[in-house]
Amino acid sequence: MDHKKITKYTFGLVNLIADYLGWTTLAQTDKVTGKITYFFAAFSPMGNYFNFNVDGYDASTIVKAVCSFADNFDTDDFVRQKITDPDSSGIPNSIRSLVEEGCAIKRMLTRLASALEHPEETHYTDHWAKVEWSIDDAIDAAEEQGVTLTREQATAWWIENQKWFAEQLTQTGNEMLSNVDWAEEAGEPVAEEGDPDA
Repeated sequence: MDHKKITKYTFGLVNLIADYLGWTTLAQTDKVTGKITYFFAAFSPMGNYFNFNVDGYDASTIVKAVCSFADNFDTDDFVRQKITDPDSSGIPNSIRSLVEEGCAIKRMLTRLASALEHPEETHYTDHWAKVEWSIDDAIDAAEEQGVTLTREQATAWWIENQKWFAEQLTQTGNEMLSNVDWAEEAGEPVAEEGDPDA
């Protein structure tokens, strides 16, 4: 990939594209060094959880790091690690399945990197009202309850609960959409009281 083509990005754009492709994202910033650790997670076509993280100092360097990770992801290394690591979870039942899993993840990473590298070629604008919460938001919420939460604890909470959190937001958002007066938005006449067609 030609990483020199990457110019200006925002974290909102990175998250929007990643979300459209089925990846969840989470960012953690070191307040001392300013270094940003960006977590990406998704389920493979075989239903296994895969995640990785990259470091940078702005959205552009994060995108470059994702492209580099995708370039360097080696299917053989993935297979060897899964076989030799006794703590690995989600191991397919056969070596062939494991190789297929590695190839599928490679394709997922390549697609993500390509979409981030060429956002103008990625159709992602059918998702709107993207809202995000950070590690600091969790820490601040805990502080309001008189609880001191470390960044590690807040990160662990988000990793474990972000799916539930997103589902709750989706449910609330759907309820809000149901309460919109779509007839008015569409310019249709509103039936008055006593109208036999009402």
